Amino acid sequence: MVSLDYIAGFFDGEGSVVVRFVRDGRYRAGYRVFTKVVFVQKERDVLEEIHETLGMGHLYRRGSNGVWYLEIYRREDLREFVELIGDRTMVKRDALERLATVLELLEGGAHGSRDGLERIREIWEG
Repeated sequence: MVSLDYIAGFFDGEGSVVVRFVRDGRYRAGYRVFTKVVFVQKERDVLEEIHETLGMGHLYRRGSNGVWYLEIYRREDLREFVELIGDRTMVKRDALERLATVLELLEGGAHGSRDGLERIREIWEG
């Protein structure tokens, strides 16, 4: 197990927050909003420790480049991640705060309208 402070520092250096808008005609407003937190590392060991400590996300290797990913994408897990790590980060604190706001809007159904999508986009893009 690693500490939450360690995870926050690692996330500041090797992690990212993703909010993507993907055109999808199955949704009323025409887009689906994807949210996730991603850690990327060449070595599996450290990501495995983070995964075990957090108890969330999915650890996998993609392609032949030898890079490992730990992705957290369930909304409940993303909220918990922000609560656990947000105040401990320095570099990515603003992105995590904006993610928390986006998650609140998604849970309120804002992505169901064009105006709501635009509000999400404005918050995310700052």
